[in-house]
Amino acid sequence: MFSCKLMFNAYFFLWMVLEVDIGVAQSCSTYNNTDIQGHDLSSASASQFSKCCSICQSTPGCVAYSYLPGTCYLKSATSPLISNSGVQAGVLNLQATCPFAYNNTDISGFQIGAASGTFNECCSICQNFTGCVAWSFLPNTCYLKSSAGPLVAKSGVMVGIYQNITQLEPVGPPETDDSTCPTQYPGMDFSYGYDYISVGSPNASACCDLCGGQAFCVAYVWSEDFGGTCWLKSGFASLVNSSKAGIVVGYLNGPNPNTACPSQYSNGNISGGDIGQAQGDSGDCCSLCVRFTGCVAYTWSQGTCYFKNIVGPIIDNVNGFEVGIVAANSTYTNTTYRLVRTYANTTFFEAFKFNTFGDPTDGTVDYVNESYALSAGLISFPNGQVKIAADSTHVISNTSRGRPSIRIESVDKYNEGLFILDVAHMPVGPGVWPAYWLVGGGWPANGEIDILEYVDDGTNFNHMTLHTRDGCDQTNDAGAFLGSWTSGGDPNGLDTNCYIYASANVGCGIEALNETVGAAWNENGGGVYATEWVRNEFIRIWIFKKGSVPADITNGTPNLTNWGKPMAYFTLGTICDPSHFNWMAIIINLTFCGAWAGQVYPGGENACVDAVLNLPQNYTDAYWLINSLKVYGQ
Repeated sequence: MFSCKLMFNAYFFLWMVLEVDIGVAQSCSTYNNTDIQGHDLSSASASQFSKCCSICQSTPGCVAYSYLPGTCYLKSATSPLISNSGVQAGVLNLQATCPFAYNNTDISGFQIGAASGTFNECCSICQNFTGCVAWSFLPNTCYLKSSAGPLVAKSGVMVGIYQNITQLEPVGPPETDDSTCPTQYPGMDFSYGYDYISVGSPNASACCDLCGGQAFCVAYVWSEDFGGTCWLKSGFASLVNSSKAGIVVGYLNGPNPNTACPSQYSNGNISGGDIGQAQGDSGDCCSLCVRFTGCVAYTWSQGTCYFKNIVGPIIDNVNGFEVGIVAANSTYTNTTYRLVRTYANTTFFEAFKFNTFGDPTDGTVDYVNESYALSAGLISFPNGQVKIAADSTHVISNTSRGRPSIRIESVDKYNEGLFILDVAHMPVGPGVWPAYWLVGGGWPANGEIDILEYVDDGTNFNHMTLHTRDGCDQTNDAGAFLGSWTSGGDPNGLDTNCYIYASANVGCGIEALNETVGAAWNENGGGVYATEWVRNEFIRIWIFKKGSVPADITNGTPNLTNWGKPMAYFTLGTICDPSHFNWMAIIINLTFCGAWAGQVYPGGENACVDAVLNLPQNYTDAYWLINSLKVYGQ
């Protein structure tokens, strides 16, 4: 506790490096080729960037500004700072009190930015930078930190903390009902440190109040040493008995570490998402994660807790590892779903509109309206099921768009949910290309999630794929799902880049196991496709053939913990921002030939088109037969 031996290392990615011009006489810090996103108060004309500083100072609420030639954009906040060529940003240098300076000392990790300046200038830079409470200093550079500890010895480095802990007002006698620190353990100590500073304190209650006033303090140890000493902690580990006189351990009021990790998994791992780590027993990790900013899950192995900002995918059969999920709203904590919409029976099409535009995939298809579909028998309700078919009776003129078929789009739009399609029969026939998928408006701005998509080339496997604008990637670790990454689009490896222009709109695709679509599916009597889209976490897809559908799906009480490993898993979060997928409609369609089916058809596109137009008898089985489509929400 008192040795400053801090057995904690946390590593944050460097989010941004800012080049700053700061002079001693300046009242504003300058950031070149940098913008401040959002937080606009107003704008003002200015012939020079330097004039924005005084304009901001005289404007109530203004603490920063961005400048484009001729205009100052006044801001009410100093972050987030983003790179933007040709833009300059400025931040008011407010008065700051930075009494603590530690020579030959560093703060390991927690870096949220960097700026040029002297050690003293780092103080005002830190106070103006959202989330900064301390900094490490090497000549001419301030490394801004979101935590003031743990401190570690490092030659040539200095640490500054801008909050003056030692000058807090004296605290009175112990309170009998202390709601700030309700949990105290006399005669106990922590098994290891996390000390970032010690402060004189007359009693444990005063120590609690000091800790409660610091954003980075989560626990404390008080002892009678030196007339009463309070050891403020940026983390905590397991409790051990201590012989120190009058020693007391206290936690700040917060999540109960014993109930905050309801989901734990042995021999599992979460690949990626690391934001820090700490040494400890596996039982310590949950408590540490609860107190660690941004931590929603952890993995543990060989005495180290690895903190994560994602909850999955969980990769199983990794011996010696353990996983814990802290995020209470994660579906890994057995979230209960409720039914919000059922599409079935004779009311099925009331919730859909019929698309009649030309096929975006260049298919040999004529998408028809609802009236035509009814009169031609392309939609019907045999035995209470929903049948959606293509024409299978007419030879089609080569001057038409193609064989009459259906493309329907749901009126409802979704931002997340659990989608369960019970499908008894899928379209088969030469050159068919069926799909069941989700898509947002303004494609690809709001994304595409292909759940069921294949061409009838005899392979009988499904492609599950994301198509997005730039900036959505996936890891190539396939341990979290049963399928396998496709490799047809990316010449350099697996198709894990979801950007439509990364590899000719192949997207990031996972290929299901065999016999999950087409003729093999139909011969087995159908089954269920279940898709879980948790907005800030993941998209998971399960495929259950008839005879293996979980009873909870059949009973209408889905319990995903019973379903085993999914067929596909796509991570949402740091590597693929959830904003790539927004307000998505459900689409079910059947096209022919075109950009995919036509390319794999024997003889090529022309042979495919000829068969589709002239051989209607080949398409008597080109139909969907749907028992129901149910959407669940939280």
